[in-house]
Amino acid sequence: MLGSRATQQDDWFCEPTADDGWECVQDADRVAKAQPRRLPKKTPAAAPTAPAPSPKLVASVPALPLYQELAYQPAVPVALTELPADFYAIQLLALSSRQELEQFVMDNGLHGMAAARIESKGQLRHVLLAGIYQDQATAERAAASLPENLRVMQPWVRALDSLQVAMRRADELLGADI
Repeated sequence: MLGSRATQQDDWFCEPTADDGWECVQDADRVAKAQPRRLPKKTPAAAPTAPAPSPKLVASVPALPLYQELAYQPAVPVALTELPADFYAIQLLALSSRQELEQFVMDNGLHGMAAARIESKGQLRHVLLAGIYQDQATAERAAASLPENLRVMQPWVRALDSLQVAMRRADELLGADI
């Protein structure tokens, strides 16, 4: 299945503003180190002449990197083998074990990527995919926008149908070993 974007719905920090509104920011660090401000109490005034302002939400969600922004995002999670064969993928690397792949992802702080098990030259490999794209031009543009530490790995923009075939061969290879 494709990786999904992590949402942290509980990581909102809100505090009152001087104009009786609210300032809310989605920020896990501020939630963990909350230090709410205390505003001085106002003396009761005459009936308000204008309606109370609505809360102000200040989104502090960082913008997605372009390669993630351009990636195909299905409405519901879907297996890579079920996506259209004429889509494209950016393959960053292939390693011999899932554990090595997971360690690489953790060591490099990579998020929002997908992985797949494939067969290559008779061997099982685990590939890391920066994203899936609806056409080759979008995939090429996304690959060019990868951070330098990923571009030096010479990412491979490959047709999804070739990846799907390699995934099916891996399943067959595993079936033969069982």
